[in-house]
Amino acid sequence: MMMGYKMYTSDVRTAYLNARMERPAYMYPPKGFERKGKLIRLHCQLYGLKSAAKAWHNTLVAKIKAF
Repeated sequence: MMMGYKMYTSDVRTAYLNARMERPAYMYPPKGFERKGKLIRLHCQLYGLKSAAKAWHNTLVAKIKAF
């Protein structure tokens, strides 16, 4: 207990995957994918993208404020 408040923590395993893209991003398909040579548009963030952490934070803040 801190200052009279109970503290809770949680871990979201798919946090970045739930954050939507603010700008369109494209990538080449992985090896073994049927559409070789064509680009794939990403609709959600992926681990490793520079904007992934910020997008997840913005998504979380919006959900908390809506609550």
